[in-house]
Order: sequence, then C-alpha cells, then structure tokens
Amino acid sequence: MNLRPILLFVSVVATCALLAACASSGVKPANPATVSKISSAKKSGKAVLVVYRPRNSLGGLLSPSVEMDGKELVNISNGTVFVAAIPPGHHVFQIRNQESGTEVTLKAGDSIYLKVEIVPGMWKGNGKLTQSAPEQGEFEAKRCEPINSEQVNAAAYR
Repeated sequence: MNLRPILLFVSVVATCALLAACASSGVKPANPATVSKISSAKKSGKAVLVVYRPRNSLGGLLSPSVEMDGKELVNISNGTVFVAAIPPGHHVFQIRNQESGTEVTLKAGDSIYLKVEIVPGMWKGNGKLTQSAPEQGEFEAKRCEPINSEQVNAAAYR
C-alpha cells in the first residue's frame, strides 16, 4: 500500500489548520465600554485605579479579591476590568490573604494599572497582583469586559 497520498493529505490538512489558527489570533479590539469608563475616570480630577485580569484558561473560574488599604474592593473574574476614580494619596493594594501587592502614592490625575494573574498552586490557584506600566496596562485593560457591579465589594465604587 502506498502511504504517500495519505501523508500528503494529512500534511495539507495540518497546514491549513495551522494557517487558520494563525489568521484568527489577531489582537482583540478595544472594548468601547471599557474605553469610556477609563476616559470618564481620568476626567474626574481624582486618581484613576484600573484593576484588570486578561482572559486566560488557567484558573478561569477563580475570582481573587483585591483589597485597597486593607478593605475588600473587588472580586476580579477572568477577562474583566474594574475602573474607579479614587482619592489621591498613599494606597496599599493587595490580593486578599496573599503576599502579592503594591504600595503607591498617587496625585490627582495619576493612573495606576494593576494586573491580576492566577498562579498555579498545590490544591488551587492563587491570585498575583502586579503593577503594570501605564502604556501596557491601558492596552491590556481596554480589551477586557467591564466588571459586574455585584463583584464590587466596596459600596462607594459600585
């Protein structure tokens, strides 16, 4: 039996599948609702906080809780962004019950972008909070869906 035609067919199908995957993996466009929220927060005269979590299959069902100054602020789910105008001053942001976070002193008009990622653990994944450069943070955050208000724990930011 001649395997050459079968191998040729399989290689053509594999090449087509690979090309189709590459063609559809372009950059996701900015979400208009998120762009609007970031723009309006920047016009508030306060500091702008953007907490975002890019869509990722790892830990997709987890929603780590982000704290601001020791108080629960928001549960951030997969592929979402939280935008708020916050008072200027010194703030501590961290993942609840974790050692991941950052401290910053913000002036009116400043922006801070905090990226939440899931780090695999022994029994479950944990959240990791890192500060992103404004250019990178804004680019990534604009591609996320605005968070549902029921995920916001701090009533002042619903």
